[in-house]
Amino acid sequence: MRRIFTRHGGNLAETGAVSWMFERKGYISITPQNGDADELALMAIDAGGRRCQDQRGAGRVYTKVDELQKIKGALEASEVSFESAELAWVPKTMLQLDNKATVQVLR
Repeated sequence: MRRIFTRHGGNLAETGAVSWMFERKGYISITPQNGDADELALMAIDAGGRRCQDQRGAGRVYTKVDELQKIKGALEASEVSFESAELAWVPKTMLQLDNKATVQVLR
């Protein structure tokens, strides 16, 4: 594996070398069926959700780790359907790659 990465301009780091770039959070993915995405996001915020984003019609709610089950239960009680509710490693920053860098990463 190390040789493949090196051959294509990448490298393998030691275990845990990049963990400082991520935060452990609860993540709930909501796709509005008959409702408004903004309304669903407000319901999640009222239940204690921290950050909501709308991307291509899907709501993403981030929570503190210990609040995930509480917020999931509140959404279920409100009969809001969601695709997933799980713990996730969320990047602290996001980068936009140019075409050349995108091709290199995909290799």
